[in-house]
Amino acid sequence: MLTSNKVYLTIALLLCARLLEAQSCSITINGTVNFSTTVSGDWTAAGGATCPPTSTFNGDVILDIGNNDTFIMDTDLIVNGNIVADLANNSILRIAADIDVIGTPVPDLGGTGNFALTNNGNSTLEITGTGDVSVQGDMGDPTNNNVTFDVDGLLQVDLTLFSKNGTVFQGSGSVGGGGLEVGGGSCGPGGCPNFGFDTCVGDTDFCNNEVLPVTLVSFSYKTKDESILLLWTTASEENFDFFILEHSRNGIAFTPAAKIKGKGGFEVLTNYSYVVDTPQEGITYYRLQAIDLDGKSEVFHPIVTKYSSNLTLDFDLYPNPSLEEVVLQFNFTPSKNNSIDLYSLQGKLLQTIVATGNKIILHNKIEEGIYLVHYQEAGISIVKKIVIE
Repeated sequence: MLTSNKVYLTIALLLCARLLEAQSCSITINGTVNFSTTVSGDWTAAGGATCPPTSTFNGDVILDIGNNDTFIMDTDLIVNGNIVADLANNSILRIAADIDVIGTPVPDLGGTGNFALTNNGNSTLEITGTGDVSVQGDMGDPTNNNVTFDVDGLLQVDLTLFSKNGTVFQGSGSVGGGGLEVGGGSCGPGGCPNFGFDTCVGDTDFCNNEVLPVTLVSFSYKTKDESILLLWTTASEENFDFFILEHSRNGIAFTPAAKIKGKGGFEVLTNYSYVVDTPQEGITYYRLQAIDLDGKSEVFHPIVTKYSSNLTLDFDLYPNPSLEEVVLQFNFTPSKNNSIDLYSLQGKLLQTIVATGNKIILHNKIEEGIYLVHYQEAGISIVKKIVIE
């Protein structure tokens, strides 16, 4: 009976994998098109897929970008499959969001996800400062010529990033992963991005620009009493100076939180820890930036922490009812530059005020009536009524 069950389970998994591989969403780009504005009629669906892909998509995403055309991926997307981008002459694929190419949910049957780039002449993959691309498989094509990788954000390729002759790397971001395998090429006018590959193959400027001050093997966290304990381990540190620990509430805009001096050595396991004494409620992103003795840097992928204290997060509005201005008082520190929204009872947005601290003045510039005051950030949503007389 156990053997039969195993056989049925294996068959079921194989069928699921084949079904998943058959699903795809394809689009042909003419002009400049934003991913977020596309509709189902712009896409061709196969294998029962629902298009356009949203949030987490089980299947392949196929992009056919025409001559001198631009496709802007401005929506976060997790692809349990592959991305295949056919770039025509002078075309641009611009990524301004978090894109994760994972592969099938059954790795033994489907493998890791790849991001294929087919270049037909002088095309550009652009990753903006808000772009973060993670590929668990390979990226590119070893036969591509004249591809420009313009990276101001993050690009992580776990296996190998391929390209051929005429390759250009430029931008102020970070590119790293398992291996870089490129033919002839050069850095752009402003220099190459920060490189962080385990191996580099090719007679190019890129291998000479290789920066590997640190091999990071783990980065995690624990909640401890009323704090967060960040833990990380390096396997090797060479020509390394210090870490910059950065934090963010939205996973896009990071600010420095601490500087930690390096203490490891070449091919030596070294453990680090850092205590966040006053963590913010809800979700916070943390990432590490390694700075070597030459001033070059490597940025690692962030982790997501979630913290909840015994405090019930809230705000007070007073006076309420009000004739003039109203004070909004938080019992916690809101995330910088998050907004407070004022709505009518019918759900119409009337005002948006930036949260600049835990005490905000709401000026009375609206008619008499009852309104809703709403504040939201990662893991937090608070709504209260206010009466204007």
